[in-house]
Amino acid sequence: MNSRSKPSNAQLSFTFIGHQTWLLSSPDANILLDPVLERSFGNSKHINFEIYPPRSVDIERMPELDAILLSHEHLDHFHLSSLNRLSRQVPVIVGKNMPMCVRDAIRKLGFEVRVQPFEQPIEFGDTRVSMHAPAAGTVFWEKRVSQYFITHGEVSCFIAVDALTSDRLEKDVVAGRMPVPDLIIVSNNSMVTPPGARAASPFSKGKTSLLSPGTGLSILDDLVGAAGRIAGPHTHIAICGDGHIDHVQDFGPFLHSDNKRLAELANGMGYQPVVHGPYPGERISIFGGNKFVDDRVSWIDYDGSRHEEQKHKLLTFLKSPVQGRLTGVVAPYVEDAQVARDIDIVEGYLVQLARLLLQLPPGRNVLAATEREWPNLGDRRVVVRFLVGDGRVAQYGLNVVTAKFERDTTPTARLTQVFPCGFEAFLRDFAAILRGEIQVWDIAGRSTYSWNLGDSYQGIEAVLLGDLGEQVRPELHTALFNAEIDRLLGAQTMAAA
Repeated sequence: MNSRSKPSNAQLSFTFIGHQTWLLSSPDANILLDPVLERSFGNSKHINFEIYPPRSVDIERMPELDAILLSHEHLDHFHLSSLNRLSRQVPVIVGKNMPMCVRDAIRKLGFEVRVQPFEQPIEFGDTRVSMHAPAAGTVFWEKRVSQYFITHGEVSCFIAVDALTSDRLEKDVVAGRMPVPDLIIVSNNSMVTPPGARAASPFSKGKTSLLSPGTGLSILDDLVGAAGRIAGPHTHIAICGDGHIDHVQDFGPFLHSDNKRLAELANGMGYQPVVHGPYPGERISIFGGNKFVDDRVSWIDYDGSRHEEQKHKLLTFLKSPVQGRLTGVVAPYVEDAQVARDIDIVEGYLVQLARLLLQLPPGRNVLAATEREWPNLGDRRVVVRFLVGDGRVAQYGLNVVTAKFERDTTPTARLTQVFPCGFEAFLRDFAAILRGEIQVWDIAGRSTYSWNLGDSYQGIEAVLLGDLGEQVRPELHTALFNAEIDRLLGAQTMAAA
């Protein structure tokens, strides 16, 4: 890697590498945040999300690092293959809530892991970085996010990552105990699928799904509004996130995922403060006196031609949407013995899931349903369907009287008439999650269908994101991380031989 590489006289600069990866530079340090450095990412052999907008990173020309900071455990922030390309002399710093399975995986790669208490600054000369717990209202699966507050001299920046602004930090800024940030970096996590895409459930019939469509203006209002909790009249906002393409889908990038276009829309409409939407390789530098300078670094190659192709694909899909068939992540079954094995695994989990659902919003909502709204309402009020292949389905209904999932034969055409809440996935994918071969994030919204009562956080899919994530089922993710690390280190050994 190169030695120090910073714009002269800048107190803080932030180079956008892609999605939510940033290089923070000051006169005292270069700090890499949530490194996803390859053209695509995923923590298993089954998954490959392409970074959007596309770019390539010349790691050898990247400035020499003083530290790597990881905000949380999700695969678009914690990418084993990217970490594996970095020097083991650089410490990896994580927050107090980082799951142990992630810490252990980083150590297995050969890094020193430092656990930093919340609100206690890490000092790099005159540059101070503190981590903050997100607001209490943050959704469960983002609860372990560490947010960053960075200061150098009179300049400061807050990076929200994927969570609501820290309650304590907001109080400290309002009370004057922390400075009003010059820059706030927010994450666009809208993931809006275009009408007609396969992620839009054919069962939904207007009911809320986990990926409910939004509009560019509503997304802007949410992002700028969230930042406004601690923003001052001269604070700038930078939008990142929504920066990947899932090739299981047919439409290219998500709607409203071109953050530069969102920023141009905001600034053209007179939004205050100024909004930035950098493409990979663009750098935002902050000088004293609230002076901002945008430029570009040479070690990140933004692929404009590929970007235009991706945008054209989305526009073409919007003109003539064609909903493809749901596609699984794991390879199809070869023999029935595999099907029987996976049914046993899934049925074992359904015992636990039944009890869990009844305690959480999906269960509470269906218990409140009445025959007035659902004339065909019976004791079974939640259905889960697992696609086996060749037209075969393993289908189960949650009986709210017995608190058990039972085999169900309701025809597909009548499912939304009978069940207020439902979920569909491939049997082989769901069993692979329970074996620790893929993560629940690998199928959510891309190889699943769902419908539910209430908003998008009150369905089965939201429950699964919490129950099968790294926070609750670390043993599953340990198995996956170990397999990926063994693959990475084995490939290095073979290359060196």
